[in-house]
Amino acid sequence: MLMTRPDFLEGLFPPKYDFYGMLIKQAELTAQGSSAFAAWLNDPQAVHQDKLQQIVDEADAVRMKLEEELTAAFSTPFDRDDIYTFSVRMDRILEFTKFALLAIKAYSISADQAIIAMADNLVIGTRELARGTALLEKEPKKAGEEIDTMRKAYIAIQNTYLDSLAARFQGENAMEALKLREVYHEIREASNAFDLVVDVFHRIIVRLV
Repeated sequence: MLMTRPDFLEGLFPPKYDFYGMLIKQAELTAQGSSAFAAWLNDPQAVHQDKLQQIVDEADAVRMKLEEELTAAFSTPFDRDDIYTFSVRMDRILEFTKFALLAIKAYSISADQAIIAMADNLVIGTRELARGTALLEKEPKKAGEEIDTMRKAYIAIQNTYLDSLAARFQGENAMEALKLREVYHEIREASNAFDLVVDVFHRIIVRLV
């Protein structure tokens, strides 16, 4: 009886990788991480910080697996550079969010209304990103309907950053302004990473539709 070598079959049928599934998972974790940060701002208990760190670690594992499989994949459902950038920039959102939390603790300051507002808008944006990513494979046109809300959330963060920072530096407590500025900056960087993810998300949809 003729036996077929496994490596020969693997050559004929390259393994399939679920890049959509991995991006969906990472987007869900990004939204969950933003929510954990917002929860910590309102109730700075260790449970919320631990939850954020757990999510960051889990998202890192998803990203690293995606990068490994992206290197090995014979083909991808859409441009592999877009897959890579999408994943890496989502990772940056969580990293900057974590740094914002650590900055608040390091400087022993309380979250003001600007920080809470920026965090809330980051939650809105990342939740819409998660919804859109879940629709990307089968309903890319519908996924694109989420972009407007994502853009508005990003703009709201940028406006809050500028207005609040200007107001802080016009006040009398320069040291507090400098400390808050560092936290504002980290959240703004998270929003900038988010904006880059939305750009890639939009480009993918344009190519799929």
